Amino acid sequence: MNRILRLALLAPMVLAAAPTPAPAQTRAADLRKDNTAFLQMHGQDRALVVRAPQLPERREDATALLVFCRQQGVTVLFLAFDATAAHRSPEIEFHWRGLLAEAHRAGLTIYALVGDAGWLADLGNAYNDLGGVLDLGARHAPGEQFDGVLVELPLLATLAGAGVSWSAKPSVSGQPAPPISQPTTTTTNPATAAGGQTPTPTETLADAPGKFADLSLVKAHLELIASLRRYLDLRDLNAHHPGALRLGLTLPAWLTVALAWQGHTAPVAAHLAAPCDFVVLHNLPNPTTDVGKSAETLMRALGRAGKRVWLRLELGLPERPEPSLLSLSQTDQEVLELTVEAIRKRHEAAAGFAGVVLDDYLSYLQLPDHRDAAAVARP
Repeated sequence: MNRILRLALLAPMVLAAAPTPAPAQTRAADLRKDNTAFLQMHGQDRALVVRAPQLPERREDATALLVFCRQQGVTVLFLAFDATAAHRSPEIEFHWRGLLAEAHRAGLTIYALVGDAGWLADLGNAYNDLGGVLDLGARHAPGEQFDGVLVELPLLATLAGAGVSWSAKPSVSGQPAPPISQPTTTTTNPATAAGGQTPTPTETLADAPGKFADLSLVKAHLELIASLRRYLDLRDLNAHHPGALRLGLTLPAWLTVALAWQGHTAPVAAHLAAPCDFVVLHNLPNPTTDVGKSAETLMRALGRAGKRVWLRLELGLPERPEPSLLSLSQTDQEVLELTVEAIRKRHEAAAGFAGVVLDDYLSYLQLPDHRDAAAVARP
């Protein structure tokens, strides 16, 4: 009888001691599950940037990445890729092929993240880097290649006055931007440009929220992106799957200054995106939580042009004071999911909305499920 009484008294204590999920953890997981299901139902993606080109060299790290993608509902990867290192080392190339093949078997779409400010000064470097991406797939079995490339050009953030004082994310190669010559130029009406010359951009001041820092830099970017498109198209003519490699470009969501270019007036970002298949928009140097609102103008313009548009959320520390105001690095996964929820609700019916991009993987790993509510402002 005493034994039965003791068991009856202990039972509530055992139940109380049993581990149960913390409410905050459950909240973040539930929000993530809802966001992922909604995006997938609408043909949209939860994408992840990985800014660690050495990651494939350690198989355990590559496996951990794929497990993380499965757990977090990630369906698209943007992987920083050093084409020079992969070409120089058969061992590194082997590791990349293995990661790409395994990721494709897991149902992921994988883009090479490339780009360098030096491309503006030396187009040959750009062709070499893109050629390295193409060669990786051309030499090996199906599934061991990228599905496309996402180009990041650090100086794009300095095209308009809003970004002049901001230090952009480093280039994929990590090399500093070379000096760009700034010749004196005169604006030309594209409709009257003679002799087949590429016209100089003409700013349309009536609709411009701010003046360009340097029109010659705008022109250099427009010509570079067009050249990259031509290069990929020419290479695709000899590929087994013509046109298969998609071209994307990272752009500031606020780059909406109107520009007359080749007889057509549109936001400068729309001109830059014209040769591309998709675009990733960010809001730096402004708060990343406002990217959904900042992107409305470009979402409409790019959607009408048939472009797929991702919106990027910053999880790491940008190179600027008070980083907690610009990224989610000092928040938690609950805030992240609330921000994703707000973005998808704002743009769910927008033509071209492709989903959200989380930048980046290593920062995501450091993001806790929950921080003290007093220290984190919740959307």
